[in-house]
Amino acid sequence: MLPSNMARTATRKFPVLKETKIPTAKSAARPSGATRKSPPVQVPALRVSRRQRLHYRLREASMLLLLVVAAWLCMALASFSPQDPGFSQVGSSQVRNAGGPLGAWVASFLHSWLGQASWLLPPLLLGKSLDLFIRRRDPLEWWNVVLMIRLIAMSVLLAAGAALMHVQFADVATDLSMGGIIGKTLGNRCELLLNVHGSTLLLIGLILFSLSLFTELSWFRLMEQIGRVVLDFSDLWRAGLQRWRSRQPLRQAPRLDKADAESLR
Repeated sequence: MLPSNMARTATRKFPVLKETKIPTAKSAARPSGATRKSPPVQVPALRVSRRQRLHYRLREASMLLLLVVAAWLCMALASFSPQDPGFSQVGSSQVRNAGGPLGAWVASFLHSWLGQASWLLPPLLLGKSLDLFIRRRDPLEWWNVVLMIRLIAMSVLLAAGAALMHVQFADVATDLSMGGIIGKTLGNRCELLLNVHGSTLLLIGLILFSLSLFTELSWFRLMEQIGRVVLDFSDLWRAGLQRWRSRQPLRQAPRLDKADAESLR
């Protein structure tokens, strides 16, 4: 057995030495209250991926394509002649249409089925190209459901416009010139069921409904913007009127003649 004094020394706990930092030249030169400043964080520049750039170019190309197609349709419809060979007639070999043989055939097809309502197609394409220009920085999303809904909405819009033109502007001599085959068929059915006024109201509602689906137009937002523009214009009008009224007393002040000015002197 160990002696008692050796047992005490064996079980005695020795103090743990703490590590001390040796001051360097930089730490000695730095003041005690100063804090070390972190270097500025460099934010990496945002890089556009190839896929996003491809989406941007596809939107720009689609916008230009719609503009060209709208201009070509306007040119073909404006130069339409029944004497040109087309969808519903056989004419001479000489084509007078500015869009060529294809333009004559397309104009004849649209006039036969839609009549004068075919002029609704170029503004729709122009509005869609403008929408693509406004949203050119958004990623391109290709959804089959959305595409089908927009195509159906455009078809309903053209059919309702043709039927409305036939109901309102139909002539006995030129029965198919206003609404075409589609306008005549739908217009006659609407007149039999709802009469002229009821069919007009229904067709206008269909046009507004299909237009909002095709262009994603919010009528409430449009009304708010129109109201804001009207209020801003009224404020400008009031400010200008007040400014004009404040200048009137100065203009209407009597001017002294030379004789009165000399008498006052």
